[in-house]
Amino acid sequence: MCNGVRPDDGKKKCVVCGERIDKDALRCNNCKMYQQLKNCSVCNVLIPARALRCNDCQSFQGWRSALPSNQVVLALLVSLVTVLTGGIPLASNFFARGSQTTMVFKNLAQDKPLINNDKLLLVVKVRNYGGTLSRVDSAELDLSPLKLGTIKLSLANREDQDVAANGQTELKLYAPQILGSDKGEKTRKALIELPDLCTTKLPLKVTVYETNIWGRFRKEPVDLSDNLEGHQLIDWLWERYLGTTEPPPCV
Repeated sequence: MCNGVRPDDGKKKCVVCGERIDKDALRCNNCKMYQQLKNCSVCNVLIPARALRCNDCQSFQGWRSALPSNQVVLALLVSLVTVLTGGIPLASNFFARGSQTTMVFKNLAQDKPLINNDKLLLVVKVRNYGGTLSRVDSAELDLSPLKLGTIKLSLANREDQDVAANGQTELKLYAPQILGSDKGEKTRKALIELPDLCTTKLPLKVTVYETNIWGRFRKEPVDLSDNLEGHQLIDWLWERYLGTTEPPPCV
């Protein structure tokens, strides 16, 4: 030391205890206090400048001080978030809810469809559980399990195509008249030799256009289906394809 002036030895005084420490030291080796300090925003105690929370009063610093530290308030906030997020599925269901249509084949004449003037009559019950109407577009009977292809069905009552919201209707579907070209030895042999004709599942498909919550028709149709069994159609199959009204009995 010259003339009372301490030479620059790369040291500085600790801001708390006055101990000589390295100029770049972040913490005093003597009192263990950080050198860059600030006052707590609540209790005014000196705390490290980067401290997120005061060790004395446990208060958060900076923007975190706006967060509630009370456990009751935190519990209420958590409950509120839970209730709000729980309502999201309900809201999405509301906006997604349009028409919701189902279909089932309605048996007639002792579990068999009716044959009227060489036409096969199928009756299906169409039910709309949604909040807007739906519309039946077309129907077909799939005989591909019998290797007979698919038959387009015609709607007898076109006025019942529209199914009202929360409503239902019965659709009468007709297969085309029996054609002579349908009959042939190949078809006869295929039907006669089919071992499980009576229990073969034959899909009946109805194509429906659903509407959204605003009542606008969706671009893509929906296919509804129900299965008939061979024994329900055996009289018609034999008459249409084999030209006889005496099919083998189904046990």
